[in-house]
Amino acid sequence: MMRNLCFPLILCGLFACGGGSDKKTEAPATSPQPVDLSKFTDVDKSYLGKTAEGVVDETSLGVIYDYVLLLAPELLPNFINHRDRLGLSCDNGGTYDISEPIPSVGKKITYTNCSEGGLIINGQATLKESAYSELGFPTERTIIFENVSVTGEFGNKILKGTAKYVEPEVFCKTIESTYNLLFTDTKTKHQILYTDFKTKRGNTLSPTCNLPENNLSFNLKGKVSDSNIGTWDIDTTENFILTPLTQSFEESGELTFSGNENSRATMTIKNYSESRETTNSITSYTYYIITLKEKNQEKNYLFLKEYLKRDMLTSFVDDDNDGLTNQWELRFGLDPSNPNDASQDLDGDGHSNIQEYLHYGHPDDSKIVPRLADLSITLEHLTQDYGSHIIVTAFATSAKNSSMAAKTDITYKVTPPIKFNPDSRYNTNPCRKSDDLQTLFCQFPNLLPGQTKPHKIYLTADKSFSGNIESRLDAHIEYAQGGHDTNHSNNNATTQVYRDQIDAKYNIQNLNKNDYLMILEETESELNFVFKQLKNKEGNIDPVEGLIVEMLPPEFINIKSAQCYNDTLKSWYECLASNKITFTDNNYNHKVKIRVAGVSQGQDRIQFTAKSDTTGNISLGEMTYPIIVGKSADFIQSKIDSSEDKSTIYIPRGIYLGSISLDKKTSHLIGDNKESYLYYIFKDDESGFEKPSITLGKGSSINDFTIANHLLSIDDSSAKIESNRFDAIDLNLPSVYISNSGELIFERNILIGSALNTNYEVSSLQGNYHCPYINSSNPNKKTITKITNNIYLGNLLLHPNLSSGCDFINIDSGAELIMSNNTILGIDRIIRLFHNISSEPYFNINLENNIFSESRKLIDNISYSINSLIFSEDTNIYIHNNIISEVATPFTDLLSKEVEIRTITANPLLDNLGFPLSNSPVIDAGIQSNLDIDIFGTTRPIDGDSNGSKIIDIGAVEFLLN
Repeated sequence: MMRNLCFPLILCGLFACGGGSDKKTEAPATSPQPVDLSKFTDVDKSYLGKTAEGVVDETSLGVIYDYVLLLAPELLPNFINHRDRLGLSCDNGGTYDISEPIPSVGKKITYTNCSEGGLIINGQATLKESAYSELGFPTERTIIFENVSVTGEFGNKILKGTAKYVEPEVFCKTIESTYNLLFTDTKTKHQILYTDFKTKRGNTLSPTCNLPENNLSFNLKGKVSDSNIGTWDIDTTENFILTPLTQSFEESGELTFSGNENSRATMTIKNYSESRETTNSITSYTYYIITLKEKNQEKNYLFLKEYLKRDMLTSFVDDDNDGLTNQWELRFGLDPSNPNDASQDLDGDGHSNIQEYLHYGHPDDSKIVPRLADLSITLEHLTQDYGSHIIVTAFATSAKNSSMAAKTDITYKVTPPIKFNPDSRYNTNPCRKSDDLQTLFCQFPNLLPGQTKPHKIYLTADKSFSGNIESRLDAHIEYAQGGHDTNHSNNNATTQVYRDQIDAKYNIQNLNKNDYLMILEETESELNFVFKQLKNKEGNIDPVEGLIVEMLPPEFINIKSAQCYNDTLKSWYECLASNKITFTDNNYNHKVKIRVAGVSQGQDRIQFTAKSDTTGNISLGEMTYPIIVGKSADFIQSKIDSSEDKSTIYIPRGIYLGSISLDKKTSHLIGDNKESYLYYIFKDDESGFEKPSITLGKGSSINDFTIANHLLSIDDSSAKIESNRFDAIDLNLPSVYISNSGELIFERNILIGSALNTNYEVSSLQGNYHCPYINSSNPNKKTITKITNNIYLGNLLLHPNLSSGCDFINIDSGAELIMSNNTILGIDRIIRLFHNISSEPYFNINLENNIFSESRKLIDNISYSINSLIFSEDTNIYIHNNIISEVATPFTDLLSKEVEIRTITANPLLDNLGFPLSNSPVIDAGIQSNLDIDIFGTTRPIDGDSNGSKIIDIGAVEFLLN
């Protein structure tokens, strides 16, 4: 057999590998005489060895590689593409002579001690050129070796036969070589025969080549015979892409050797990716894997290109049977006769030599560790809603002690009735589903040591069953390529998968102008809603059939009719029966218009309860909508108009809708213990207040009413607002806006501020606030606002994080504001200073014995940032004996005009209605005042702390122990 026959470069030179023209090193020799070349070309007749198929086994495999590499050195890991050697050469000494063309013979080549690649060539060959380009370049040449002597480490051999070389004139085309060669040992007569041994190689030498991958490939095919063993078939089953030939692609390819009794071997060049310390990035690395199949047994040999030498591919003998081939051990200085060195750790990286050998490691480089990892998988699942995706989260993990990144395959299997979601948006790449949707195959690259990657699995089940469903999901994880899992006990996981019963909820989408209905007695109006199905926690909508809405109206109204809209037919139909609305279609949104008649005065909410055929008698949502039926405020106005000047007018309890005028004479309007309600009813063409709805003047007063949804105006005379309640948040009504152009006495009122949270799906007032508000402004005269003994519970008490809280008082330049013994809580800005003049705005403010707490600003000069005006010298801001607690910014841009005396910063210790607790610091803490009652008419002062002295309390409430 032939060992280390380093002949490829000479043959490449002879066969003009890569193109080029002949190169003469000497003057032409004397032209020889024509000879009969047939005895050199018909080499099969000269082969005297075995012709039957030879075995492919551990011994012969290296021999076959040796023979293949002789004519296909590109397959060597250290192959160098000699682009500068385009013709004949004797780089290491000696000469070759080429004669002038001989008619009917060709050119004669004479080798004299021509040394190349460790070989010495002597003898003669004939070069025939049978095709030429338009420029005279030979495109088809055949070399006939005439018993050339080849001498090297293997001894001396005689070479005869032909090598045909075809290179098209066009650049970037495939270069093809065909060899029929016979090597005969001069002493042993051992022979090696190449029959129709062909190589094809993409021409990459031209810098202008920019070809697809298949034109840059290399392949070979043919037969090789060894006279002592037999014949093998060589075939390329996957074209090779090799780095020496092109740098544009990763290396790849596969070569198969076939022998007798189905023995065969494959040599495959592949790549794997990992992140190493040397690169700190994911990089592709090349490896060679040889698979030997013989007598129903399979052996695998794996070599990284980084350390691969030719000898490892030409000998696979393992003398000490330790799993390491002799040549691999010799490469790293190990002993092929010592089986113990397989378990040793040559580079001290914690991995044995056999682990390095088998699993992509490098035994002499601690930075290149074997591809070992402990892969595991776990599953996590929460019961899913009926209308939701059924989701399981898988966690693929590589243990911390894993040595490399892993490319993983994960297989999921689920039992019926649950299956994998067939929707193409889910469980897509890197996953694919089986046809029956019971199995899911996924692949994930680069699972790093110590890393856990979550993966959501989407499943589904038939919606026809609305009860609970349970199935089992199994998962299995393993290496996808080129790695070894050190622990298989944690490669499987199982979990039970649940889908809950149907979960459908409904709410109202309000299509009315307001978030309430306000009508007069014995009139009718129409309500417009959409009963809207809500999404569940997963963002889905459970399918519901046969929606029914039961209505429970308050006794003071009648439901006259209801019409529902069929979105499919685009038409309305009657859908009311016994206060039940029945929808005939199965959409998620159901539009309805309901005719309502006011029977008598009242204010309450109509209640809607959604049910369905799918869920039976289970409530799918209870919704309410405020309805107010009242009588016209003309009743009050007629009493005012018919009364004498300075009369007191008592109004019975009831709901009064409309405008009232108290500015023509002095009238004192008194309600019935705040159960007389004053609301403004907007006309159909009104979208808001265009003028005041309650006017006060000439010293008139309004007392003991509940007031909401009004624009209340005091003319440039005077008025009094006393003992009223400003609150209608339960009815979704806006509050009262009070505009003072003269003198306002505002005392003993309760003001409620709140965010109007209707809980409707869509609301015209969502985000707006119910905030009683006073504005004191008159460009022609000084306004006076006296605010005494009032409680204001602002919207920040319940919702401290609202973007906008309630404001209480706005005063313009030239205004006088006196505030004493008020309890103001949960306000954004208690007092706003506004001036729209050219210079020196004037204010006179006196704050005494008040509680200001849980608010953002006490006094805010909101115009300063716009005008930057300095207050007049007469401006007075006097703040005496107040509790200012938990007020974020008491004063803004007051330019040091405030005079603050005896401010108390302690917590006032009040209950949720603003009443002092028994240990409150407001008790007996006020300064002398002429007030004789508190907000509820209790006599002031009272000895609240029982120390023998009666001192007025701070705030609106005088503390009374019992």
